[in-house]
Amino acid sequence: MAERLFDAFPPVSKEKWLAKIAKDLKGKPLDALRWTTDEGIELFPVYRKEDLPDAEWLAGNYPGTAPWMRGEHPLMAVKQGWKMHLDLAAKEVDAVADLLAGGKDFELDSIRFILDGSLRHLKTVPEARLAWPQNRGIGIRSNTDLSKLLGAVQQEKTEIHLQGGASSFAFFTAWVNTLKDAKRNLSEVKGGLDNDPLNQLWFDPQGQTNYQLGMEDAASILHFTQQEMPTFKALQVSLSPHRMRGANFAQEIGCALAMTAEYLNTLPTYGVSPADILRNLHFEFQVGTNFFGEIARFRAFRPVLAQLLHSFGLANSGGEAIDIHGLGSQRGLSALDPHTNMLRATTQVMSAILGGCRRISVPGYTEASGAVDAEALRISRNLQLILRHEAYFDKVIDPAGGAYYVEHLTLKLAEEGWKFFQQIEAAGGYRKAFAAGIITTALQENLQKQNKRLAQGKDSLLGANQFPNTSEAAPNVQQSSQTSPDFQSQPSLMLAAQSSPRQRVASLLQASAETIAQDTNYLGQLCHSLSQRRASASSSLPQRASAPFEALRARTQKHITSSQKAPIAFLFTFGKLALRQARAGFCQNLLGVAGILTQKNASPEDPSASLLALEESPPDIIYLCSSDAEYLSTGTEILAQIKAKFPQIPVYLAGRPKEWETLEAQGIRGCIYAGMDMLHYLENLQDTLFHPKEAKARPDFSKISWQMSATTTHQEWFEAAMHQSEGKDLSWHSPEDIRVQPLYTIADLEGLEHLDFAAGIAPYLRGPYSAMYAIRPWTIRQYAGFSTAEASNAFYRRNLAAGQKGLSVAFDLATHRGYDSDHPRVTGDVGMAGVAIDTVEDMKRLFAGIPLGEMSVSMTMNGAVLPIMAF
Repeated sequence: MAERLFDAFPPVSKEKWLAKIAKDLKGKPLDALRWTTDEGIELFPVYRKEDLPDAEWLAGNYPGTAPWMRGEHPLMAVKQGWKMHLDLAAKEVDAVADLLAGGKDFELDSIRFILDGSLRHLKTVPEARLAWPQNRGIGIRSNTDLSKLLGAVQQEKTEIHLQGGASSFAFFTAWVNTLKDAKRNLSEVKGGLDNDPLNQLWFDPQGQTNYQLGMEDAASILHFTQQEMPTFKALQVSLSPHRMRGANFAQEIGCALAMTAEYLNTLPTYGVSPADILRNLHFEFQVGTNFFGEIARFRAFRPVLAQLLHSFGLANSGGEAIDIHGLGSQRGLSALDPHTNMLRATTQVMSAILGGCRRISVPGYTEASGAVDAEALRISRNLQLILRHEAYFDKVIDPAGGAYYVEHLTLKLAEEGWKFFQQIEAAGGYRKAFAAGIITTALQENLQKQNKRLAQGKDSLLGANQFPNTSEAAPNVQQSSQTSPDFQSQPSLMLAAQSSPRQRVASLLQASAETIAQDTNYLGQLCHSLSQRRASASSSLPQRASAPFEALRARTQKHITSSQKAPIAFLFTFGKLALRQARAGFCQNLLGVAGILTQKNASPEDPSASLLALEESPPDIIYLCSSDAEYLSTGTEILAQIKAKFPQIPVYLAGRPKEWETLEAQGIRGCIYAGMDMLHYLENLQDTLFHPKEAKARPDFSKISWQMSATTTHQEWFEAAMHQSEGKDLSWHSPEDIRVQPLYTIADLEGLEHLDFAAGIAPYLRGPYSAMYAIRPWTIRQYAGFSTAEASNAFYRRNLAAGQKGLSVAFDLATHRGYDSDHPRVTGDVGMAGVAIDTVEDMKRLFAGIPLGEMSVSMTMNGAVLPIMAF
């Protein structure tokens, strides 16, 4: 008898595993499974223990010690958890105060007050161009407003952060005044100021004057916080503008390093020490839905930052600087089908936790439309509460550590991020590289690649460019309704602003004391006064990924409103059931992206009946849906009859057969197919349908070293962890009474017998298929059944058209018990919790038009269900 559970199964070599995958590929080459990331990293679905980075590197990496890959604190989230953060940007001060007042009974570790766009973008973005997210923010204008917000914060331990953009200096000064009025001890105030002068380069890349003023203001604030607010962090490196403009992970890492180096090189010339810069530093990265990539990006950033700090002589104090705010991606938000943003946010929060962020927040699911209510913010908060209290995400430090794929990707991203940082440094540093266009060009090139993949449907934004909800109205994305008040410059404030950086905040506080007491527009006045020092600048505005698709939907909605007629596309299906259904579904999905409704012929087997239906109600456009072979036979006859009766209606093919040019000569306008630039096609289609006389051709855009060094021992980490936990044992027991440690290392892999097994080979611990979902995606099914066979059939077909790949049928209680629907014993149960089936004919109606041979179907049933078995 085997002594251990898996002794009966021999180890599987990597060669044997690859051979099994090659066999399952059925003639396709193994290289077909490789893919390349935006960073140029080639990846493969197979990773094993031998693919881990250097063993000494892994063995010497512990949380709380350089190079901090596994976290900047010995116990990370296990002791105190990550900080649940909430961004507050409602326009009305009273609305924000009411929201905070209602939050006294729930956990909230950190909040951020976002100043409204008209002040955040003074002299940087013309107000006419302010749209989400530029226009979001609180309309704070006076000391009374700030006092109201401060008073509404229920828990004094809550960190308060400020985002003021171009008005950061004024916002910070006004906030300090408010704290003093409230008799707060400044030395105990926790939070931060999102002051990031380098990111003002996005609005003024060549502006030497504004750059110098920004650095002077930053130095002034840092001098003040050094003396008065030692627990307040007032210098940010935000990568949000870079993500919004297309940056990949390596570019984000490289830019973050270069911006840090720029501050460490420049601010000391204003009298700020590197140690003070480091104490004030905090980072912001947006978190998208690339789950493993986001985790690896955070883990890769910390060790390369450690190497950078080491070069500045800050090797032993860098952990304090690795204060990372993981912000749910604003670029990935969609105003279309907004509830999908909740699902995106869930994976984003998980990535941020597993990546080791100190603060985490996600936008409200309705934020892309410009309106966020209390419910949306509550859901954003509850996502984190569930992961903390129900999913045990705060029980183990760096659970991604040791995962073969994650460790491999972490190392590669660190290497590529360091290379991009070196390119920036070779150009003279971040500011000079930015002014020369090196950074903006690199991001623009990557953004074009991202947008092209979105346009071709290779990358998905659910509800926007894939599986749209065609029943929803076009989103109403709110534009800016905020305008700057009529300011008049205050000479006393202007003079205070000219004082030396070391004294500027104190001088401004003193000069504005009288103004605060009597001016109901104090903050607005202060922002405007200080902006007089700056030169006006042009701007480069970011865009969410789904914005072009939202514009498509909005344009269709506008046309429907103005013309009182919805454009209709007719799907002329014929031939083999499977192919005509698949291609009709593709058409329906593609056109739904632009909000264009589709109709299908009721009699695919009878083309003449379909032609009669067209005569009764002519559509705006027609799509032929069948197999390639039938296009060239039956299709030519159908096309000839369509063109004879409807010569002005454009006709397209669903699919792209090799001989399609034969049909082009007979009147086919073109083909739609997977991988095409759908955005380009739909924009042209709208031109054709909405303005046929003005339609014009658009260009075919499809043509057109760092060092690993980690030497911490387990004993060193253990002593630090015990000190932080005050000697408490932080291990815990699962419901199965399995003891779970707070940290696992490479030493814990020793003796594990299952590490040499492979997917697709017994005992199948890594999965039943050799390459798992890289070859065969999991089946998406929904357990459902409605009152009648007809209603259920309609629901199944809608789900299949929206991407579902299988069916799971729910029968009603009467059917389970073997009774007909008219039996007195089941009165009241028929069709109440599933579909009612009485006969074989009911089963035929249930699955009518559904290619059962091409999908899996599950049915929960009892032995009494004879009609089902007969079918």
